[in-house]
Amino acid sequence: MTNAEYRAGGDDAPVVNVTATDAQAFARSAYNGSLPTAEEWDHAAGFHDQQGQEGPSRRSGTPWVNRAAAGPVRRPGGADISYFELLDMSGNGREWTRTILNDGSGNDVRDVASPTGTEKVVLRGRNFALDRPLTFKMLEAERNIQPLTAPANRPSPFTGFRVVLKVP
Repeated sequence: MTNAEYRAGGDDAPVVNVTATDAQAFARSAYNGSLPTAEEWDHAAGFHDQQGQEGPSRRSGTPWVNRAAAGPVRRPGGADISYFELLDMSGNGREWTRTILNDGSGNDVRDVASPTGTEKVVLRGRNFALDRPLTFKMLEAERNIQPLTAPANRPSPFTGFRVVLKVP
């Protein structure tokens, strides 16, 4: 989701500094969609059909990571393109999902429209300031050991979101 799409004005850089609650509300009201679950995000990144790749980016891709820039950017042509032709799955920003991490009892997929401050939302992707782009090995560790999370009501300059649209 870009700043221009989210704010009805602005640039084509990914929108950041929004809470999971605000992102989910926007997805619903603007597109009749939702945030992806962690599993949907993983599927979109190509985790279940890796085709010999190390990560979500096609071999010729250049994920936006290891940058000291002030925030995520939108590059013409989208150098980091996934197998499903989605931009920036390997870098440029973490992303909210609608998967909530329970206290040691596994993940619970549900609507994050009104989470409490103690609920931790599972994040996916990699932010631009990290030294390496997301790989499938990293994603597997997040899936099986400990996912990266953030409080649903806390915005971050490193976290944006995608919208999953319902297909009739």
